[in-house]
Amino acid sequence: MYDTILVPTDGSESANVAGRHATGIATAVDADVHALSVIDPKECASAVGDVSELNERQRQAYEQRATEAAAAVTASAGPDVAVEEHVLCGTPSQAIEEFVTRNDADLVAMGTHGRTGLKRQLVGSVAERTIRTVPVPVLTAHHESPADGG
Repeated sequence: MYDTILVPTDGSESANVAGRHATGIATAVDADVHALSVIDPKECASAVGDVSELNERQRQAYEQRATEAAAAVTASAGPDVAVEEHVLCGTPSQAIEEFVTRNDADLVAMGTHGRTGLKRQLVGSVAERTIRTVPVPVLTAHHESPADGG
């Protein structure tokens, strides 16, 4: 059924929940898991002027965060699940779509932040764009705080 499962992750609890679902499915069907964290260049765009040292520190911080996000999926996987970690730079939804195509992923499992209203209109939804553009099923997971009953 599934041979390759992609878990796009930003390190959020919703992404971690999706990662746990993906590794559970992978255990049941003997699939490989790919954890993908994407560094959006718009988040670390340079300012005007010569600030190369600041830009380099910022790039390193984003790369560290992305690496840790991918490693969190590996940490949640059982010993029988093969997880490959990937960090790419690009627009998240486009990077996910390209990764699915290049690696013949059968399933995408990703978190959703559940934004609504103006914030969703301004920020957009990587999960929504992914659902619309990838040619494979997309499992979405949302983390609810203990106060919400989740």
